[in-house]
Parts: sequence; structure tokens; C-alpha cells
Amino acid sequence: MVSVLHGTYIEKAGSEISYDMELRYYRTEQLLCSRYSDLKRYGIIIEKICIYENGEQSIERKQINDIFYREQDICEFLDMLMRNSVTPAGAEEIIKEYICSKLSVSR
Repeated sequence: MVSVLHGTYIEKAGSEISYDMELRYYRTEQLLCSRYSDLKRYGIIIEKICIYENGEQSIERKQINDIFYREQDICEFLDMLMRNSVTPAGAEEIIKEYICSKLSVSR
């Protein structure tokens, strides 16, 4: 499996404890079956890195594979995740909503 950084989002966060938050969005890709096809399966990785004033860090990560079969679809989806600053904790719910909305449109 290959992962490619799609983009990052950085903000100052925290009301009582100030910290910098960086969200990194990756596209994953894997051949469906290298022996018979060059078709790829695409997924995502979202990393949330919090860097606190005292130098400590916390990292939260979520990986979800096999969401799309077209590179254009995964890129559009990652752009939407970045625009909305989606964190690893919210990734599964957003994917469900996104896929359901796409299915509703196609009916």
C-alpha cells in the first residue's frame, strides 16, 4: 500500500490550554489485483497532531481503506475533508454521510 500526502490544515486551538493543531490528509492506494488488473483501491489517512506549549505532542490517526476506485473521487473527498477540518474521530461518520448522499443523487 502507498500513501501520498494530499494536504495539511494548521490552526491555533484550545481555550484553556493553548496548542497548535495540525491535520494531515493522506490518500492511500493499493492495486486491486496486480496480476490481472491495474485498477486501484483508494482510501484515506487522517492524522491529528497537537503540539502543546510545553513541547509535548499527541497524535491521533485514522485509516480507512477501500473507499473509492477512482483517483478523482478520492481527491474530491479529501478536499472536502480539508475544507471542513475533519478530524480522525469524525472520519467514519463523514464517509457514511458522503456515500449515502452520493447514492441518493444517483437514484
